[in-house]
Amino acid sequence: MSENPWLASTSVNDVTVLQLLTDKILDESAILMMGELMFATVDEDGATKVLIDFSRVIFLSAMFLGKLITMHRKLQYKGGKLVLCGFSKDCLELLTVTKLNLMLTIRDNGVSRKVTAAEAFLLQLAKRGIEGDAVAARAVTRAIDELR
Repeated sequence: MSENPWLASTSVNDVTVLQLLTDKILDESAILMMGELMFATVDEDGATKVLIDFSRVIFLSAMFLGKLITMHRKLQYKGGKLVLCGFSKDCLELLTVTKLNLMLTIRDNGVSRKVTAAEAFLLQLAKRGIEGDAVAARAVTRAIDELR
């Protein structure tokens, strides 16, 4: 990948690591260029395992989320994997509010933050149980007992 102000690319074993170099991903033209650079790692360089490091990013536009979804799908199609890490609290909240944390693998300090569909279902039931839904509360209790 050529020098640019948005992404630095390195390879560690068979993983392509993309370090985002800007603290704000808000500008539409920059987002379009970043998307092209990210996609080139898959389409032109043949990467199948990509880690994107957001540790320098403070603000993230919702428009950039579309680029992440496209990147995820490109890698899935090739049998690969996209992992995201280093999110600020605000950026992680954006992924959570949009429920992309359920689709994308997010790691923080080596710990996966991806919630499985089963866990999400149990969390929803637990929330309903806390809100007074007795049937949901019993369903959560049974599910947890079965997992033990």
